[in-house]
Amino acid sequence: MSSTRIGHGAPGRLGGIGPAQPGVSAQAAALAPVATPSLPAVRDASTWPRGWMAAAVPQRVREFHTQISKAQMAAAYLEALGEALDVLAQACRHQRKLPSDAGLARLRTALAALQQRWRQRHARSLASLDDTLHWSPTHRARKGFVWNGWSWDSLQAETAQDQELLGFCLLGQDGAQGAWQADELRSPAGNAHALAQALAPLGILVGRVEQPLLLSVDEADWPVLQQRLMVKGNGKRFPAGQWVAPRLQSGPQALGLERWSAGDAEAVQACSLALPAARERVSQALAVVRAFQQQAGHSLPDMSAQLATMQHFAQTFADAGQAPAYDWVLAVVPAVRAIARRRVARLLQSRGMLG
Repeated sequence: MSSTRIGHGAPGRLGGIGPAQPGVSAQAAALAPVATPSLPAVRDASTWPRGWMAAAVPQRVREFHTQISKAQMAAAYLEALGEALDVLAQACRHQRKLPSDAGLARLRTALAALQQRWRQRHARSLASLDDTLHWSPTHRARKGFVWNGWSWDSLQAETAQDQELLGFCLLGQDGAQGAWQADELRSPAGNAHALAQALAPLGILVGRVEQPLLLSVDEADWPVLQQRLMVKGNGKRFPAGQWVAPRLQSGPQALGLERWSAGDAEAVQACSLALPAARERVSQALAVVRAFQQQAGHSLPDMSAQLATMQHFAQTFADAGQAPAYDWVLAVVPAVRAIARRRVARLLQSRGMLG
């Protein structure tokens, strides 16, 4: 009885096309050369714009263009933010001098426009400005925050029996979890290192060993962290046996425009007092960006000599067509073209070419 199985017969060569012809042995079919199409010649016209030309641009040039773009975007954003602060300051002055419902409505409108502008900071600055208005052309903006009720002292073991185990996780995200355990023998720097290792899978960085306990995360991940960060302890630092959401708050150096309010007279007064300091910080950040732009401009090579040479050549080339020496060229070239056309026509009509 015959049976059929997958892969029955002699193994074929890699790249073989179609079954063997009748009368040809399996060995001859295996040793027969396989015809492969010749590779097309590389054409500069097709590879120049997007191929090797793009790869030939040095990486430092691309990084320079990126940094300049960040500086331009950040400068434009800071100017607009300063104008929004000035509008709010003017509305506050009018409201303090002549309190009225219409003036309060204008103040709330100006405050809403300012807070809307503040929420656009990450996108409009290409992630180069953080909430403290620290600008960096190379690093992405990070959100600094603290845990309410927690400090560096909270990481120190109270007694030798204090070995509480803390677990950290981001709900719904695989691999975003870590653990930290109290140890009496560890120094504050050791505790900071252990906490940094536990929070690294969550994308959280630990600041320096100084009060307050400052943590940071990529600013784009801040909303996710507020919603999904959970901590579980053993009853000392966090409740035992259950996951709870820690209370997170922006760092002390944050500008905090999103917390400004104009609900009552006291809120308006607090907003008025905070405006000068905020305007000063915007001016300082803008000065830093402007200084970077100025230094970047000085780093470019002086192209005035090359530009003058190129302009001189272009002007000379344009004037050369009107020189007397070219008059005979303008007269001879059309005649040569006519003669060449007639000669080609005679060659095509000859018997040798047509036969």
